[in-house]
Parts: sequence; C-alpha cells; structure tokens
Amino acid sequence: MEAADQDGAPTEPGASDQQDAERHCLELQLHTDEAVWMRQIGHLKDWCSQTRSVKLGIPSCVATPLAASSLRLLWLFQDLQQLDITFNSTRCRIEQPVVVACAELLNLTSLRLCGGHLARRGLDLGVLTSLRRLRCLSVRPHSDEELDGLEDEHLGGAARLTGLTSLSLRASENVTDEGVMALTALTGLTQLSLVPMGLCVTREGVAALSAAMPHLQSLSVGLHECRQVAALKGLQERPRKHHHHHHHHQPQPAAVAAAASASASGGPASCPCISLVLNSPEVSTGGFFSTLTLVLRPRLVALRMTTVEATDGSFLLAVGTLAHLTELKMGVGLPEGGQPFTVNLAALASLGQLRTLELAVTQELSLPLSVKMISLLSLSWPRLRSLSLSAMTKPEVAPEALELLDNFAALTSLSLFAPLDYYASDEEPSALTLPVNPRYLPRGLTHLVLECAHLRDKPTRTGPDAPSTSAANGAPQQQNGGSGAALTAATTGANRASADRTAPSPSPSSRPSQDEAAPSACGGGSGGVPTRGSVLLPHLEQLELNSCRVSDDHLGALLSGATGMRHLELTDVRGISDAALSALSRLTRLEHLVVRISGAAGDRGAAGGAAGGAEAEAEKEAASAGGGGGVRGGGGGVSHRSLATLRNASTLRHLEWSLPEPLGAGAAEEALGGVLAGLGGLQELYLDVAPELRATTTVGGRDEGGDSGGGDGGGPGGGGGGSWRERLQRALPLCTVAERPGIVMYDLWNDRTVQVVGP
Repeated sequence: MEAADQDGAPTEPGASDQQDAERHCLELQLHTDEAVWMRQIGHLKDWCSQTRSVKLGIPSCVATPLAASSLRLLWLFQDLQQLDITFNSTRCRIEQPVVVACAELLNLTSLRLCGGHLARRGLDLGVLTSLRRLRCLSVRPHSDEELDGLEDEHLGGAARLTGLTSLSLRASENVTDEGVMALTALTGLTQLSLVPMGLCVTREGVAALSAAMPHLQSLSVGLHECRQVAALKGLQERPRKHHHHHHHHQPQPAAVAAAASASASGGPASCPCISLVLNSPEVSTGGFFSTLTLVLRPRLVALRMTTVEATDGSFLLAVGTLAHLTELKMGVGLPEGGQPFTVNLAALASLGQLRTLELAVTQELSLPLSVKMISLLSLSWPRLRSLSLSAMTKPEVAPEALELLDNFAALTSLSLFAPLDYYASDEEPSALTLPVNPRYLPRGLTHLVLECAHLRDKPTRTGPDAPSTSAANGAPQQQNGGSGAALTAATTGANRASADRTAPSPSPSSRPSQDEAAPSACGGGSGGVPTRGSVLLPHLEQLELNSCRVSDDHLGALLSGATGMRHLELTDVRGISDAALSALSRLTRLEHLVVRISGAAGDRGAAGGAAGGAEAEAEKEAASAGGGGGVRGGGGGVSHRSLATLRNASTLRHLEWSLPEPLGAGAAEEALGGVLAGLGGLQELYLDVAPELRATTTVGGRDEGGDSGGGDGGGPGGGGGGSWRERLQRALPLCTVAERPGIVMYDLWNDRTVQVVGP
C-alpha cells in the first residue's frame, strides 16, 4: 500500500478543482488480507482526514467479494469526491458487486473504472443513481476477454444518471441505435466518449444524440470499420446558445480547449469537437479521408488510427487540411505490390494547433528528416508537446537534424522508433544506429523513448578557444567563430525567445548545446561550459532504451539527474555495466523497471560498431572482461549484483529482470532474502531463473525455515519450504509472479500500452 501526496504532480492549467483534489490524493493498493486493509484504512482516516481523491489498484489475486467489502470502508473519508479504480491485470474481471459498493460512497462526484475485462453479464450502471452528486463516469476495460464492451441494455442503465456532465464508455460492437438513443436522456453532457461505438449505429442515431445534447462540447467516437464514418454525418450544427452551467466543472482535455479557442476565432462554436479513433485492418485512404475533409474538417480535433495502406503520399495533403487537429496518431505502410514513396512531413506543416504527433512507417517508405525540415516543423508546430516518429535506422535521416529537436520549445515527450517492420539483426548493428545527443534534446522532456540509437555527447570544451575533440567519440567538431559567436549569443539560455526562432536555425556544429549556452550549477570552465557531470534532463520521468548503445557515463548522468524518474526500461542496451545501474539506488520514485539483456546483446557488450576512438577501446576492454563486473570493481556487462540496488525501492510496482545468464541458486537466494522480500508494493514480477529452480522445492537446497522470523534461514526471504514461486508469493502477497517475460500490447481504444504478465 502507498499513501502518496501529489503536490508535485502536473495538472491542467486553470483546473483548480482538479489541483485541489490532487493535493489531497491517496494512492492505495487493495490488500489480500481484509484485516490488514481495515487497519490501514483506520490509520489513514486519521492521518489523511481531508482526502478528496483516491486512486485504488486492485490486484488480480483479490476476489470480487473481498474487493467490494474493502471498497465500502472508503466511506470513512467524509470528503471523498473522486475515486479512480484500476484493475491491475487484464485477467481481473469487473463485476457488479464492485459497482454496488461504489454506489454507497454518496459524496462521489467522479468515478472511473479502468483495466481488467467485463463479465458476460455486463454491468448495471443504474445502481449509481444513489450518487446524486455524480458528474463524471468512466468505464473503460482494457480487454475483451468475455464481453467486448457494454451492450444496449447497459447503456440504458447509464442513461438513468441524468446529472452527468461527462461520460466515457467502451461500447460493444453490437450496440445499435437503441442504446445510443437511450443516452439522449443525458441532456446535460458536455463530454461524451463512445470508444468504440457499435457497428450498427446509424446516421439517424448520431443525429438524435447530437440534437438532444445542446451543451455537448466534446465527442469521442471509435470506429471498427471505415464505412462507419458516414454515420458521423448525422452530427447537426445547432444554433449558438448562451447559457450558464451550474454543474461541478470538470477540467477539459487540451484538445477540447484548443478547439474551443479555434472556434472562437472563426470555427463553428455550435458543433461539438470530434475525436476519432479508427481500428480497422483495412483503410481505404480515398473514401475515408474524403469524408474527413468534406464533413468533419471544421470540428475534428483528434485522429488516431491503425496503419494506413497507401500507394502514395497524397493522403497527407488531405490530413494537412484538418486545420483544427491537435492530435494525430497513425501508421503508414505499403499494400502488396505497391511502389515505395516518400512520407513528407512538410505536408502537415499547416497544422498549427498540433500538440501530439505519432507517425510510424514501414521500412520501404522514406521519411526524410533534414536540418531544413526540422527547422520548418518547429516553426509550424509551436505548441507541439509530444512527438513520436519511426525515424531510426533510416539513411535519409540526417544526424544533424536530430540535434535540432530542442527547437520544439514546448516538447515534453519524445519517441524515436525503428520502422514498424524493422528486425534488429545481430550483424553490424552499429551501422543502423543514429547518434542522439542528450544535451541537444528539449530540456523540459518528461518522457523519452529511443530505439536503435547511439547516445553520444558533443565535445566538452574547457574554454572558448579550446580545440574541439570529443572524449566520447573521438570525432572533431567544427569551431565556432565569426558569425557562429553571434549565433551563440542569440541562442543563449535553455528557453530561447520565440522571436529568435524566426531566424534559420544554426547547424548543430556551429551552435552550443543547452548546457554550453547557460551556466550550470554543476560547474563549468571559463567559458561557462559545464563538466560531463551536469544535469541533462532534470524533469525526466520515463526513459526507455531499446537496442541502443550508451556508455556508463552517459546513462549514469541521465539517471542521476532525473530524480523524479518513475518508469525505466533498458532492453538490449549495449555498452553498460553494473556501474551505470548503481544510479538506481537514487531513484526514490521508481515504479516500473525493466532490465532485459539478451544473449546476443550481452555477447556484443560494448564492443565495436558505432563507438569510435577511446570509447570503442574502453568498451572492447569491458567486453573482454566478461560479465562478472560489479558496482565497485567496474568490469563489463550487467550482472545480477545490480539487483541489490533495489533493496530500498519501496515504490516499485513492476519489475522484469532478464540477463544472458539466468538467475542461479546462489543469486536467487540472495535476491529473495535481501531484496525482493522487502519490495512489499510489487504488483508484477518476472525473473529469469535457472531451469533447475523452477523444478526444485527449495532455493539453494534448504529445507527448513518458516514464513516469519529474521534469521538467515527464516522469514519470507529465507530458506523456507516450498518452490521458488511459492516462497515468492508468500513474501509478496500482492504480486503476480511470472516465469516468462511480460507481453506489452498497445490498446488503441484506450491509447495506452497494457502489460500482460502470465503465470
């Protein structure tokens, strides 16, 4: 269980109610022992009596009756208004007793149920009529294991909650006009999400829905097939109405707020803003995009879809006419027998309101990124906050262009992936990696995901006239002089004024990095240049490196500076050792950790490839030293000793650990007794243990010990009887333990990745 104060959590600007709720928010995990849960709630109601919001996780091992009875105890928080329930596993079933228990918390204004899957009987949401203050309701399972969504009868139950202003439901593909028209009773709705929507909903049903909701500002719709877009022609333009809301106000999503601003400057304010999700395996670019541009163009603010099969890039011109788009997520591929073409991002330069862009392409398609292109796009998308491109491993991407990404001043999330159908070959992997300099990334980044990248640094100078020879890669750097000095003065500071961005961006070789331009608290030379130990991305909360190359120094610098890191994944990362992972002990907020090094990556270690000069030699020496290096002694590669750095990681919720050599008996005994037994908040665990440990009854050959006590052979981490898995389960009762790696799936309907960890 965790009780967390959310003072530092980012919130939407102007959402005072939301900010106040976050300041009085508890994050809890339901315990498998009801007596323990009762004691915890008893203490928390005294310590946190002003709690207004609870985020509750329900592990898969908690049965529905226990979950329902435990939820009822939340009535002890007299000021509780917002309840967010997350079912931690897709194997969890959302059942009616949980909804009934929520209906007894009479002060709730917001209720959200997400994760898990629906039982075949569905849910009767009509029981929530007892919550007379309820304004926001969301029911969004992440799996269609039994029921793919709510049916017509279940939508009818939700229609009884006439006080709602915001409703988000995952509807079954069997939903018809009957279910949609039942929702017309909710005349006070300002936000409605039916993602997905039923296959049988017609234009008439959508028209009735639109006509019955005069205050509707945001409509999110999910489509199973392209043909369903024709039903959205039923959206009617209503006469402009001036009215005052007396409901409890819910903060609007950024897309809605941006579109409302656009409408105020000339757009049709009488129509709801539309967010569209298309999950169809076959997309006809012609008919689908024609409807978008002809019918929905004035009001479409978000478009999220699966991979589009196109024969040329003309469809991007149609997308470029959707002037109010704030979010665009899609993939592009070739149909069978199609001819490769170029995906030109310049066609989207007209989308001046864009805040989120995710574009994935296959290997056959060209996605050129040049200095000129990045300069154009950074000027065209001044509000861009999230950028995801499958640009890595592509020869048409200029490395210098990646060093201009800090021109996107508002960017907080950056993902650079390999193509959709890319397969990482063990042969000459270095020839496919692109260099990425962390010092030239936007300093405000909170999320960074890199695939097939080589994290390397520019030369570190000791003075303004010092020769530029990189200790990191041995490559010479062009000297700044003459006009370069003027450019340096014009771009000083991490946050340059927008007026400076109207001029052409200097090439990376003639401009300083952010740390060079601004003096650092970590120190620097006479020219204001910081040392290698300066903080690179201080706001980073999520870092994922997949098939990347990075040195211990660079990874250590990233982790040491990002004290708020919550999510870290290192998959087949070459060039690192235990020395870099020693920084894990300083990540006091870490919740999600994946360290997965395959045999091929481990064999390659830090040798050869893109690293040059002194770095390559050092990496080769590290690789030849074998995999036994530790934190103190250096050495090459990552060993199981690094598990010890997690000894005090009390916030950790998800852990995957897999190295070329499976966890042997001795290391498993040490890990269980000295590390894992203390991670009481762990929810999902995968450890790659040796085959003999999966069959034997004890770890390390011990037969004695119990479930309590603190001796060398006792306690949950000692040598108690039972298999490795049984002993882990006793030590971590809230945790799902797996003997194979977790599977990560992308849930398009909910726009999030889902971790599936099997038994």
